[in-house]
Amino acid sequence: MATRMYYHSTASTEGGILPTVTQSSKTATQSYESQATNRTLTTTIGSAQASIAFTNTTNTGNNRNYYVSKFISPELNQAGIAANTWRYNFASKHSSLSVVDDYPTTDDNAPLLPICVYVWRPSTGAKVANIFDSTVTGYVDSGNFTSAGHVSQQTTSEIAEDGTFAGVAVAGATVGDVIISEVWISVWTHSTTSVTLSWFYDGGTETLTDGTVVADHASFLETPENITFSTPGTGPTNRQYNSYSNTGFMPSVASVTF
Repeated sequence: MATRMYYHSTASTEGGILPTVTQSSKTATQSYESQATNRTLTTTIGSAQASIAFTNTTNTGNNRNYYVSKFISPELNQAGIAANTWRYNFASKHSSLSVVDDYPTTDDNAPLLPICVYVWRPSTGAKVANIFDSTVTGYVDSGNFTSAGHVSQQTTSEIAEDGTFAGVAVAGATVGDVIISEVWISVWTHSTTSVTLSWFYDGGTETLTDGTVVADHASFLETPENITFSTPGTGPTNRQYNSYSNTGFMPSVASVTF
């Protein structure tokens, strides 16, 4: 059974020490929002589409990596993450055809998308290992906007993007760790004319066909593995408190905290 994790606009409530900057080896030319922002990644689909937008006024001249945001899963309730082909699905748009050559992937000859997914340990505030961190994805994506691409790609509509990447095993993952997905995109602009770049998520509708025009998109990250997560209140960092009465006991039993 596959595990599909949806991106949500709500702030992460995970305890412990979460990252305040990107953990990717990539350098961000620009950031859509603060790298200290930690949002939520859960197995529950959203209900109302949200977006994260950036107004670009930089002439990049070629494909550059832009950081969008960071999303935190619930705590793992298992040891290890298996190597698999992961699926990444989202929606994006830009406001001008005359300024942008490539977005959110590189051109059609090799449609690459910068991706960063890793396991993090909140109890120590350290990254355990990468599942994937590269711009060399071979991302299967025909919905991107490219000047050399198909006519259907030349649009300012919101478009579904769907593709895969090869995630490696993280044997060191353990109960209490979390999966973090950093969202990145590729941008090629050829002038400093203002253009709005948008990334969409948290909607109530899954669209699995790449290149489809959408309006209520539920962006997600998926692995074929059946990953188990701790239920809030029962995980290793969420201790339970039980009280015991002294009625009928000699000597009396005081309240005990576990």
